[in-house]
Amino acid sequence: MAYPNIYAVTYSYSGFQQAQGNNAFPGTQLDADLQGLRSSVSSLALFTQSVLRSDGALNNGSVTYDSLAPALQTAGLAPAVAWITPAAYLVGNSVTINSNLYRCLIPHTSGVFATDLAAGKWVLVAALQAGPQGVQGAPGTNGTNGTNGTNGTNGTPQAQPVFNVTMAPYSAKGDYSYKADIAMASGPTTAGSAGGWAVGDVGKYIIVAGAGSSGGNLVTTIAAYTDSTHVVLANANASGGAISAKNAEYGTDDAAAIQSAVTAAVAAGGGVVYLPAGKTFLVSRLNLTNIGVSLTLAGEGPNSSHITPLSVASYGTATGHVIDMTGSLFVRLEDFQLGAYNTLPTATTGIFLAQVAAGQSNRIRLKNVYVSGKFSAAAIYNYGVPSSDCYGCDFYNYSLGAGQHVASVFTATNLLTLSSSFATVATGTLPTSDWSFYDTEWHRFPGAGADNSVCVWDGTSNINVYGGVVSGGATAYHFYYGTVAHMGFFGVTHETESEPVIPLYGHYKVSGTVSDHGDVQSSYILSGGGGTFNGTPTTTAVVTRAF
Repeated sequence: MAYPNIYAVTYSYSGFQQAQGNNAFPGTQLDADLQGLRSSVSSLALFTQSVLRSDGALNNGSVTYDSLAPALQTAGLAPAVAWITPAAYLVGNSVTINSNLYRCLIPHTSGVFATDLAAGKWVLVAALQAGPQGVQGAPGTNGTNGTNGTNGTNGTPQAQPVFNVTMAPYSAKGDYSYKADIAMASGPTTAGSAGGWAVGDVGKYIIVAGAGSSGGNLVTTIAAYTDSTHVVLANANASGGAISAKNAEYGTDDAAAIQSAVTAAVAAGGGVVYLPAGKTFLVSRLNLTNIGVSLTLAGEGPNSSHITPLSVASYGTATGHVIDMTGSLFVRLEDFQLGAYNTLPTATTGIFLAQVAAGQSNRIRLKNVYVSGKFSAAAIYNYGVPSSDCYGCDFYNYSLGAGQHVASVFTATNLLTLSSSFATVATGTLPTSDWSFYDTEWHRFPGAGADNSVCVWDGTSNINVYGGVVSGGATAYHFYYGTVAHMGFFGVTHETESEPVIPLYGHYKVSGTVSDHGDVQSSYILSGGGGTFNGTPTTTAVVTRAF
């Protein structure tokens, strides 16, 4: 605040009186001077109030650091600063910390404040009170956005547990072997070959073609090892004569070991039952029935992982299915071969699908599975299991003789009245529908006269076949029974290959009705020359015409 102005009187009243005598009084001039004096007195009063309180003491804050004498400043009345560490402090230095004002009593270098305070190096001067909130300033300009951070990597999906059938505690052997030169005298139990027998073969199953009753297959075990060219079987040659150059398959029945892995996978809530590459597992039959979890029986591809059916007594009945999937859902078969061209046993089916009374079985997937053998019914048989699919599979049936032993049977009525040893198969007419086949092959060999067809469709609906091959058969490529509807074939090749008999029909309706049948860009190729068939379900023989 500036010093008050001292008013100076500018008018001489005594001079006026001497000059004028008893003339009029100078009131205007007097008022002006009195007003000037009043302003000076008011300024003095305000100035005094800015320095002194009403009790005569100096106003708070009126004495500042620069008002002090230099000697007093040197004595230690320095302005307070925020305490820091480490820092060198002198006597009289003032600091603020935790809203308190402290004065230094002992020269020191700061460490921990609480420790220095306890050591008497500081004295509390006053607890500072926060002043009133000032007016908020105008918002500053926004800073530039920082660069975006890198995206995090996706989490790894939780993989299904894998149950390797060759690992403990399952320990499947996968030791299947094949010989094509077995010789046995009439009656004895000794079987000879050019070589390759081992002590470890004792106890294995063996199936010898032509050594059974009436020249059938002899199914027995290896009882003893003689040398590398001879073993003793548990049963003798029962054909009634000597045999030579006969096929034989032998190995450990791994059905129980693989079944244990399946049981463990189901107990775990699902998983992959794994068939390692380079192994061929001799299997009597596998129970994959009534499974309701996501389970996959998988190998490393048809050329690497194999299952070969073992002929046992039950294979002479309707329960002889190598893989029985009755009543299951969410089960997959992937990347392995079941059977082979030289398979000796005659199972009823390779893969058996059937519905149970509860009607839960569906959502089956077959992918890259090669089924081949001599099946008395079909390589694949499906009764009442809908809403499933098949990718890149092959179904071969080499069974001889007349009868409905075909590549596949899809039936709504259980056409061959097949049952299961592990589950109760439903009865009646069931919806066998909504299947899709992609690049699937069906083959029926040999086709000399006695065979009926390649594929049987009984009461099916909503079946779509995309690509693939249908070959063999003496009567027809496709047989239809009952009410069949919505059958679509798209780019499918039908051919006789090297079969000696040309099928009479492309599509043969045995009974019932066939409706909404489509055959788009499919071909019908005969071994004797090129030809085509119009694709309409009919009882008319295949008609060929030149391309």
